[in-house]
Amino acid sequence: MSRSVRTVLDRAGLSYVRILASGGLDEYSVQGLVEGKAPIDIFGIGTKAGVSADAPWSDMAYKLVCYDGRPTMKLSTDKVSLPGAKQVFRIQEMDGKLSHDVLGLQDEELPGAEPVLEQVMSNGIPSQPAPTLEDIRRRMREDVERLSIPSKALTGPSEYPVHLSPGLKKLSEQVRRELEGAP
Repeated sequence: MSRSVRTVLDRAGLSYVRILASGGLDEYSVQGLVEGKAPIDIFGIGTKAGVSADAPWSDMAYKLVCYDGRPTMKLSTDKVSLPGAKQVFRIQEMDGKLSHDVLGLQDEELPGAEPVLEQVMSNGIPSQPAPTLEDIRRRMREDVERLSIPSKALTGPSEYPVHLSPGLKKLSEQVRRELEGAP
């Protein structure tokens, strides 16, 4: 259809008019259109951008990680949580591509690592101005550009590695021993 529309527009001297495709598009249909060289300038993706057919929800729950100033963790089978306030540290290769992330403690320092998490609320009040839509777009473009090619594959992408920091591992072992009553 886009080819027919492009032909009609071009014949009418309207080559500057852009073609937008929308309506039930997902990453696979967009990939097919791009690979088929459909003359589409813009893709409008709505519903299928908010959910994923293969993982339509994120199963998560809040877990208590600190109580009365003491780190704590849940030890239930298949539901173990990690103690303490966290920070995600991003590690990049020499060429600027992302290597892996490290889940660590909030006050930990990992040389050469970029802390990712930022406080955005404190006591129900925003702690900084909200980013603009353009700031969000720019950050997303930059982050995706930093991923390796195998990580960006539409089918069978390589799993992005996430490791635990030495400090978080040590605290987890210490809290586990305390909760299990070991010295």
